[in-house]
Amino acid sequence: MGKLKTIVLSSVMLLVLAVPTATWAQGADGKAEADVPEPPPEAPPPTPDDTPEPPPATPDEDGGPPTLTGTTPEEKLSPEKRWEAAEKTWKDIVVLPRKSFLKRSRLELLPFIGTTINDQLIQHTALGLELNFFLSDIFAIGARGIYFLDNVTNDEFWVRYHLSRVPTLNRYRFAFSGDFSYTPIYGKLTVFNQQIFQYEIFLSGGAGVTNTEVIPRDFQNEPFTNWSLTFPVGGGARFFFTKWLAAQVSLRDYLMIDRFEKPGRTLTNGDDAKENESEAVFVHNILFTVGVSIFFPLDFKYTTFR
Repeated sequence: MGKLKTIVLSSVMLLVLAVPTATWAQGADGKAEADVPEPPPEAPPPTPDDTPEPPPATPDEDGGPPTLTGTTPEEKLSPEKRWEAAEKTWKDIVVLPRKSFLKRSRLELLPFIGTTINDQLIQHTALGLELNFFLSDIFAIGARGIYFLDNVTNDEFWVRYHLSRVPTLNRYRFAFSGDFSYTPIYGKLTVFNQQIFQYEIFLSGGAGVTNTEVIPRDFQNEPFTNWSLTFPVGGGARFFFTKWLAAQVSLRDYLMIDRFEKPGRTLTNGDDAKENESEAVFVHNILFTVGVSIFFPLDFKYTTFR
């Protein structure tokens, strides 16, 4: 019996030694839990030097947009498809073009033709020339000269015939003035969503003289002339076609202090009648003109970035 106990104890000891050992811990709820291994340390963030660079772009052999190296033939589009995709992208980009003209330090030469619009008894056709030098893109100083062709209308005859009265009329011969202009408005317009035209609206004012001549009521009397102080005020617009060519329209009121023949004139001599039988009258001479502007020098360059 003693030998049997010894053999049994020896077998139990061998079994205990042969089983792998394990470490156990007791949780908060009294149950045994296995030890959780600690997570490995986090890797440091990649530096800019470690960032892989994209493959370089190489020009396409077929003349289309460049493709990245490494693309497979299956991923490449035909040149027509790529250009079509690029056009769709470009159409979504709206670009406002710069002004097609700059006027600073440029000279404007403006021949024009016009007509008076506020006198029904006598109408004048104006032929003129205007020069403007632009101190900046919105301010300019200039000079204007006008030669007038007069035409007495049929209404003057009907006034004589129906009312038995002879109207007092003066004809304009020529005028000179110095002007100052200011351009407060600039804009663009499009025609049928295709061509873009640029325009500007300006205001002007100045001072000068107008040479007028009295039309005598009695044709046996001599006419006399006047140098009338004149203040032209008004405005207009320019429509630009190129860097140096534009069309201009304007409407100006020539405010004048003119001398007219008095009713019942008795002196035949023109100078005597002007001194003794005339009166000063403040009048409006509204003139509408159309002209072509040519800017010198013909070209200009922008000195600032977009």
